[in-house]
Amino acid sequence: MGILLLKSSACLAILMLFYKIVLEPLNHHHFKRFYLLAALLLSAIIPFITFIKYVEPTLDFGFYDSESMTTPPYFPAELPTITEGQPNTFLPTLLWAIYAIGVIIFSTRFILNLFKISSKIRTHQKVKTHVFINVLIEKLVIPHTFFNYIFLNKSAFENNDIPQEVLLHEQAHAKQKHSLDILFLEILQVIFWFNPLLYFIKKDIKLNHEFLADQQVLKSGFNLKDYQNLLLRFSSNQKELALVNAINYSSIKKRLTIMNTQTTQRTKWLRSLLLLPVLALLLFSFSQTKEVEKSVKPKINVASNANENLIKTPTLTINQNPLSLKLNGKSTSLENLRSDFINLFGKKDVELQINSKGKSLDYSILEKVTKALEGLCKSIELSNGIKINEQTHKVSPNKDYSFNVIEKKKTTQDKQYPMLGMSVFKGDPIYANKKMIRASQVSVTTEKEVLNFKFKVPGKPTVKVEGDMLNEEAIKNLESANNDSYITYFDIKLEDGSKVPSMIVIIKNQPSKNNKKTIPLPPPPVAHNATKEQKEKYKKEREEYYKKYKIIDGKPTKIPTPSKSKNLKEVPKPPAPPKPKSPLDTVVEMAKKGATFYYNNEKITSDKAIKLLKENKNLNISSSTINNVSTVHINDNDIKTTNKTVVSNVSYSDKKYNEDKTHTSNLTVNAENLEELTKFDWDALKTIFKNNSPEDVIELSFNYNKKVMFNENVIDNVNFTIKGKTNELESMIKKSKNMISKLKEIH
Repeated sequence: MGILLLKSSACLAILMLFYKIVLEPLNHHHFKRFYLLAALLLSAIIPFITFIKYVEPTLDFGFYDSESMTTPPYFPAELPTITEGQPNTFLPTLLWAIYAIGVIIFSTRFILNLFKISSKIRTHQKVKTHVFINVLIEKLVIPHTFFNYIFLNKSAFENNDIPQEVLLHEQAHAKQKHSLDILFLEILQVIFWFNPLLYFIKKDIKLNHEFLADQQVLKSGFNLKDYQNLLLRFSSNQKELALVNAINYSSIKKRLTIMNTQTTQRTKWLRSLLLLPVLALLLFSFSQTKEVEKSVKPKINVASNANENLIKTPTLTINQNPLSLKLNGKSTSLENLRSDFINLFGKKDVELQINSKGKSLDYSILEKVTKALEGLCKSIELSNGIKINEQTHKVSPNKDYSFNVIEKKKTTQDKQYPMLGMSVFKGDPIYANKKMIRASQVSVTTEKEVLNFKFKVPGKPTVKVEGDMLNEEAIKNLESANNDSYITYFDIKLEDGSKVPSMIVIIKNQPSKNNKKTIPLPPPPVAHNATKEQKEKYKKEREEYYKKYKIIDGKPTKIPTPSKSKNLKEVPKPPAPPKPKSPLDTVVEMAKKGATFYYNNEKITSDKAIKLLKENKNLNISSSTINNVSTVHINDNDIKTTNKTVVSNVSYSDKKYNEDKTHTSNLTVNAENLEELTKFDWDALKTIFKNNSPEDVIELSFNYNKKVMFNENVIDNVNFTIKGKTNELESMIKKSKNMISKLKEIH
């Protein structure tokens, strides 16, 4: 075992040295990724490879003395058994104990790291973006990635302080599944913790991950120098995290050098071909060769029963255009199938496999085959489905060898539509300008990843695009297209191999002036390298757009202006209030009008109110007048005093209907903000309606003209009406307060 480990380590060291000298300076990063992983596997496999060399046996007949020898000379005599002393077993036991302790320590470390990452994901806020999940952490500074989870600083993310290049860098780690490589290495380190070469190759693999992510960002069109400066600004000397990909300062120098390196295809091929002699050298040096003597035993031919079949599983291969049958490689026909089957396998209950060479089989042929083999097979297995009316179905066999068709019922969740950015294509063309088309991803409603698609601009050749964003050739064709051109996305292939219908997009920069019903498209996303002023301008344009329009099924729709309640009466705002009077003068004036006075919410007379203000001029007062009924509150606490009513405008009306003899009192309150509605003098209502009959109807209408964003829709004004009888006034006041509280929550 020790020799095998040394050979494996030597192989790995040679492969790593070859990588450092020959491959690392290349910008052939995808090949380098698989090379490093293959180096680990090859170094473990090569020492176990054994080449067998067959040699002719050497027989030494010697001198045969029949009296002295009891066995023929060509059979070796038994060798004497040599008994050796028992070896010392203390050292192997000690070494195995040390190895077990190391495995336990590194396993614990690995499990703790997984638990820490899982805990971060569970305990922090998560925001899903396409197929990626952003985990927002308060104290985290450096962005890093684990599978589809991207860990970001919460305040920086919410304030849009994280550059787009950094987000694309981390998304590249997630999309290319770099975490799988790291987990594979961590498991190897648990098993071979004593091998220092694993720590060095782990650094090389992580660094190559950074090369791949950098390459993906630069392919997206970002400026090289700007991106390099950004890396220097975002790099850190902090301790590298074990299971994640993060920007780290120690690798910046090599990354900057590789970014500036341009390698020709010829150089890539020549250096890659140098790997072949290296592998040949490793196989020759570290594999094993075993000599095996050829057997000299005579071959014995034993007659066998023709009906005994050595192949346990019979296979019937069917090619239906033109129809031909092969039973375990032997040609047959529908007429001879039963007799040929009995000759090969007898009348046994065997399992038959039917192979239709990757194509679905017509149901009529399947029926004829199963009828011919009735009673000879206990089960029949199809490698592919069957065709009924040009549609492929799966089947399950019955006991009588007939088949039930299994059809999968389609649900609404199975339906997948293509999308361009946030717009869903369901048959009607999507309208978008060139800038939006260039910056938008192609996706589907089921959130499966798009592997590739074809892009067609009228008058230009079709372009095949890898990934979900337009490449340089597609963008070039797009720029040459005219407005109102129909461009097509088709053959959109998903990660599971399925395809979605073609998608049609109409290039439309501005709505037509002749068509008043045309609604403008949403402002396109801001460019990756936009300035701060451009980003602020885009944010403002977006807010203005979504105040007027909303997106329904991929189409912009105008938000209807809510109609005002019939019970609400618009009353013009009162003129600016005159210069405020002194509190004492105000109380005297209100006393002459017959106002009701309260001191610390307790009712008092007007004389006591005047006396209180004469004794203490620092008392605070507030007054309100509703329908010529005035109320004055005097308070020791510090409250804001105003000489206008608590709300902007109040109107009151009485209506009497002779037909049903119902007396209705309507009170409408118009406020400029929720603060005014909150401070409304609810006790005044009891005074206003105290003379009403208990059966009279009261309508309380409230309205304020502040714009409110609700469910991404802008509401110009909010109004509501509470209706009830006089004896239900307390309940009506409670409902009104609850309604105002709800408005404050969505405000």
